[in-house]
Amino acid sequence: MTIRSFRKWIRNIYGTLEDELDCEAVALVIPHYVDLRVAGEQPEGSFPKVSQHLAQCSECCNLYHALYDMALIESQEGRLQTARSEQVQVESEFERVVMASPHVTVES
Repeated sequence: MTIRSFRKWIRNIYGTLEDELDCEAVALVIPHYVDLRVAGEQPEGSFPKVSQHLAQCSECCNLYHALYDMALIESQEGRLQTARSEQVQVESEFERVVMASPHVTVES
């Protein structure tokens, strides 16, 4: 065991609380925890026991990071779809205005 892993092990021992969540309970809450984080909120305030567990459990922490990364990608894709939809609406409105204008001649 290296000094670094020993220190982490000791910190985890001293960071242990009387009433902790197990991995199964944390796994049930992680999706909501991730949603709050992606929304720009601070889930640590609402779920301090989950935050404490994530700080100590590498497996749950890895799960959290994987879900968070996927949620960010989905969020970005959703914004892209919204932007594309808005672009189509603007182009359609522009075409409608141009076609209705008596001062514009459209060549075919």
